[in-house]
Amino acid sequence: MPPTLRKNKNAELHNLGNNNVVFTHRERVSLADINAGYTLLSAVPNYKYRLVDAKMIAIGGAAGVSTAAVILGTRAAAAVALMTTLIAALVQNTIVDLATANDLDAGLSFTELDDNTAITVGKTGGTMTTLTHIDFIVVYALIPSRSGA
Repeated sequence: MPPTLRKNKNAELHNLGNNNVVFTHRERVSLADINAGYTLLSAVPNYKYRLVDAKMIAIGGAAGVSTAAVILGTRAAAAVALMTTLIAALVQNTIVDLATANDLDAGLSFTELDDNTAITVGKTGGTMTTLTHIDFIVVYALIPSRSGA
């Protein structure tokens, strides 16, 4: 059976029951949504995310004006950058991953996030221009909340 284009949390929880604990989510997010802030992965009740890998691909041109594109999570009740990619690396059709020179958070993002929190995307600095979309690719695990932990 071919994979679904956008999984919902019930599909994700079903996969957990089948011991498929690492997931990949790829989504093309418009420039307007990046500038406004966008929820890439919704909060899943009684679970927390742990990032395994992340990538970005600029679509429709190179990024301009802003400082960086970011993937954000919540750790210890505070926003934390899971991946910060400077616009110099966001050149059309170029894959930027955590090992790219213009990615500022390589290796810092692999601990569990807070329970019941989302993963979002956005930008830092001024309003991002020029490109039309960014493809965000996140590989993550869903970790069950532990009572008393």
